[in-house]
Amino acid sequence: KVADAINAKYNHTHIIPVKVDGNLIGDGLQGKLDAYTAISRLIRTDSARQDSRTVNIIGEKWGGSHTEKGISGLYSLLDSLGIAINCRYLTDTSTESIIQFNSASLNLPSSRDDSMESICRILSPLSNIPYLDHPLPTGFTETRTWLTALGEFFGAEEMVSHLVAQAEMEYTSKIEHLKPGLEG
Repeated sequence: KVADAINAKYNHTHIIPVKVDGNLIGDGLQGKLDAYTAISRLIRTDSARQDSRTVNIIGEKWGGSHTEKGISGLYSLLDSLGIAINCRYLTDTSTESIIQFNSASLNLPSSRDDSMESICRILSPLSNIPYLDHPLPTGFTETRTWLTALGEFFGAEEMVSHLVAQAEMEYTSKIEHLKPGLEG
């Protein structure tokens, strides 16, 4: 009733009520999936995928291993390759980025688990944007693999090679500095 009253009073506002309480209609995970489904109705399906250098990040977990600090590092890596984030589905995002979801060139899954598979099933009838075969990385080795796959998709292999070589020198230097304290 509150949402209907606000929608009626402010005609440029559209509130989508979603029962995500997790105790009356199922568990917390079901509530999250219901929210993903309700919000997916905002995605414009009539826009064709563009040859943009933008990506969508899919399924970040609330309180998961990829914190805002980690995501800011991801922004930095993507920026160094001339790639922007179009939509973070559904973390720290805007209604407009959800509406324009299909204008990205690639989806970046945050993980490889059952909840990600469920989110992909929700999005598949609405979008044909391909998914990178690697989840968001943790650590140097995963980051190198992830960046290499991203570079191949966007035709930026040389840029990635340079970026990885530079990061590997910094990484090796830091590891060498730590080794004496970890001997034995």
